[in-house]
Amino acid sequence: MASSDGALGTTAQFFADLGGSVIALSVLALGVVPLVYSRRSPLPLVLAVLAAVAVPLLVLPLKFAMARTGPDGAPLGDYAGYYPSGHAATAALAYGTLMLLYGGSRRTPYAAVVLLNIAVGAGLVLRGYHWASDVVASWALAVLVMCALTLLSGRFLPSRPSARLPRASPVPEPQDR
Repeated sequence: MASSDGALGTTAQFFADLGGSVIALSVLALGVVPLVYSRRSPLPLVLAVLAAVAVPLLVLPLKFAMARTGPDGAPLGDYAGYYPSGHAATAALAYGTLMLLYGGSRRTPYAAVVLLNIAVGAGLVLRGYHWASDVVASWALAVLVMCALTLLSGRFLPSRPSARLPRASPVPEPQDR
């Protein structure tokens, strides 16, 4: 099922590579630096580090416990296993954390992050690096970590101004004449 030539293979490889720790964590680090300076707070950096550390802490024990072979059927040897996907978890947490820190209440960043992660997952499957279930399991882990980070960010980061309309003032009652 691995696609190795042509535009599809090149595109799949590009997106699969976006889940690698070097690229995804570099993007996360570069995205967090302006927040640390603009907010004069280390809390965005702390959230980014928690997201980055969560991947090996959650994924590696599961890989060792499952010891699942990859789609190519090659023996594991010294490799821990393919389930869940570290690349998919890294992408989901790195890009998701940036969305959390920059996103505010706009829907566009959420949709962009979801589409990017779908593309990373599809690239991993199309290239034959992972089964689809490896990717989905990583997304489930990432959702749990993102929920925890969302709670932490709401508790420790200054709240963003609300985009809601102000409440209407109560209508004055008619006076007797």
